[in-house]
Amino acid sequence: MAAVAVLVATPLAGASGHRFVSDNVFRVPLLRGWSGSVAFGGGPPGPPPAWMEVGNFFFPSNYASTHEGAPSVPPRRVLISFLDFQAVGVSLHWQRVTRLRLPRQTSVKRLVSWRVRFNGRALVLYVRFGSVPDAHTRALANAVLASVTPV
Repeated sequence: MAAVAVLVATPLAGASGHRFVSDNVFRVPLLRGWSGSVAFGGGPPGPPPAWMEVGNFFFPSNYASTHEGAPSVPPRRVLISFLDFQAVGVSLHWQRVTRLRLPRQTSVKRLVSWRVRFNGRALVLYVRFGSVPDAHTRALANAVLASVTPV
């Protein structure tokens, strides 16, 4: 029987003072007014699966590990969540991408989800908009997704 460990990482500050949230595989910069949370689960050897959330509204840095589901997203705000895990099985056949971005056919949806392989890992991504997204909110979500980098 496999044991599952849950650890919490709080938003960190790098040497330059910029805040970010990281699961030790990927790092997401936290812009001013943004919150971030990450939780880890147990699994096979290597970097453990992680659930990361970033949003342009306040939620506690331990939200991902202490709550099931996502926080409520206020109007005109966005929450980006992703599950990062070792690519095995069916996820080995997911589309490989070199950068993260919203799928193109989702302009009016308030919840967008998709699966990709990025930097050798499998990612299940969710973007929740608090209102029907406009061009500005979609551009903001894409900018944050594009800022996800390997550690």
